[in-house]
Amino acid sequence: MANALTWFEIPTLDLDRAVRFYESVLGVRLKREVFGGVPHAMFPAGQSDAGGALIQDGRRQPSTGGTLIYLDVAGKLDACVERIRGAGVPHLRGRGRGDLYVHVQVQTPTDLTPEQEELLRQFAAARGEAVAPPGTGRGEGVFSRLRSAFG
Repeated sequence: MANALTWFEIPTLDLDRAVRFYESVLGVRLKREVFGGVPHAMFPAGQSDAGGALIQDGRRQPSTGGTLIYLDVAGKLDACVERIRGAGVPHLRGRGRGDLYVHVQVQTPTDLTPEQEELLRQFAAARGEAVAPPGTGRGEGVFSRLRSAFG
């Protein structure tokens, strides 16, 4: 079994609105179907990928206490975050919409071998990024400088 997860459903009260949101943010088209009398809008998935859909079913309600689902935006995070701006929930007592906030967690390895560090330097250089010479810059990051400045 390549993946224990095969299907997920995200309940929504307004399927049309949810489809517009996810299609806009993710830059994909959702396919609408009705299964067992329940309207679905399915996310695109490959043959070996887990699939899922937005559903509008009176027996299931959206909530903040539900399961967390992480959608793949690899290589297009900046574009997705930009499309999310202003796509949140309408203001309760005002005009417009609030921003939808996204939590992004990036893990940076700290125990690289010299070979791995050199490969990362080559990758950064190929992308046109400024690359410090090997052995420099350790402890010179933003947080280290802030710690030094404020004691």
